[in-house]
Amino acid sequence: MLCQRIVHGCLLAALLGACSPAPDEPGDKVWTSDSTRFSLRVSGGFPPPPTPGGCSLQDYTVTWEAATGRLAMRGCYGSRTVDASARLDAAGRAAVSSQLAALAVSAERGCGADFPDYVLTVTTGAGARTYNSTFYAGCPARTVAPPFISSDALARFGASLVNTLQTCAAGDAGVTCADAGPAVP
Repeated sequence: MLCQRIVHGCLLAALLGACSPAPDEPGDKVWTSDSTRFSLRVSGGFPPPPTPGGCSLQDYTVTWEAATGRLAMRGCYGSRTVDASARLDAAGRAAVSSQLAALAVSAERGCGADFPDYVLTVTTGAGARTYNSTFYAGCPARTVAPPFISSDALARFGASLVNTLQTCAAGDAGVTCADAGPAVP
């Protein structure tokens, strides 16, 4: 009788949509055709040397709006406060989209120290999904939850986004940006 109640309860929960979605599998792409935006938060790690009037801990967020091509960065980067943005041209948008298409769920689990924590949140019409980096995923007192993306892949992606904003602000050839904001140090 108890077993029958449990089965009925699970069926009712499934019908009402109360069951959680299936976990992401290694290799699943994180950016899909219905994705509209992302935010990449980078925090912690080995702190840079302090600068007068600067911030002492790395903590910044890079956001992307696919529809407008707006790439923005806000927070503490390289011991300086940053608030920068640019609207990328078609080539810049294609470059960001290509990098996003390469990001996938990872089964990798690491445990180290002094590496920044990367958290990618991807938004679709159905809601938002958060992915943590693998660097601290295998630690005994794990503070991050699956699904995970390779910490190396997220670090390369983050560095590329920062480089794109630096290139836009500098007006360097190769990336055309409209409405480029202040320079990223």
